[in-house]
Amino acid sequence: MASRKLEFELEKRIVNAAVHGLLKAGYSVEPISQNEPLLIPTRNQQAIATKFQDEPEWLRVYRGPEQVGWVRLVWGNVQDIISDYTVNLEGALSDANKLAATYSD
Repeated sequence: MASRKLEFELEKRIVNAAVHGLLKAGYSVEPISQNEPLLIPTRNQQAIATKFQDEPEWLRVYRGPEQVGWVRLVWGNVQDIISDYTVNLEGALSDANKLAATYSD
């Protein structure tokens, strides 16, 4: 079994792929940890990635000022880090889901 440090790095890769897909699809992302926004909705992938050390449980997804979806993250689940999401985000999360499928216990 991989160390937690390695698992965290794999999880960050998967979440980065998810954020990249969402931004590429034209969405803004707001990471949420313990029900508190870590950033206002942004399209800055680097700013979002700096918040991964806080292990956000949610990514709220916006189109303009309107929230149009969400992604549920469960840190410690490695390939299952993306636990759930609204169905309208399926296409934007496709690459992240493919990446996650390449990792196994």
